[in-house]
Amino acid sequence: MLHQLRLKTRFVIVIASLIVGFVLFGLMTYQTLTALKVNGPIYQQIVQGKDLVADILPPPAYIIESYLVTLQLSRASDPTEIETLIERFKVLKSDYDTRHTY
Repeated sequence: MLHQLRLKTRFVIVIASLIVGFVLFGLMTYQTLTALKVNGPIYQQIVQGKDLVADILPPPAYIIESYLVTLQLSRASDPTEIETLIERFKVLKSDYDTRHTY
């Protein structure tokens, strides 16, 4: 059937096919970039997942810092330093308990 058409008609069909293909490619590219852009729907899902993990897990730095203060207390000899470290430990425990309760 394609052999029966004139050369001009074949040429128009090829050009129209290419134009339709490029338009479809452009639409798909735009749709993909819109979905993947910063503050796009996929980005929002990633942020929500990160926030959920941050809300569930207690901050690990507090546990490490508490351990450090405990080690410093075991080696401290100055009474003012000991009192300062005990107060720091109480603050860290309070922060951890508050976050754990939340």
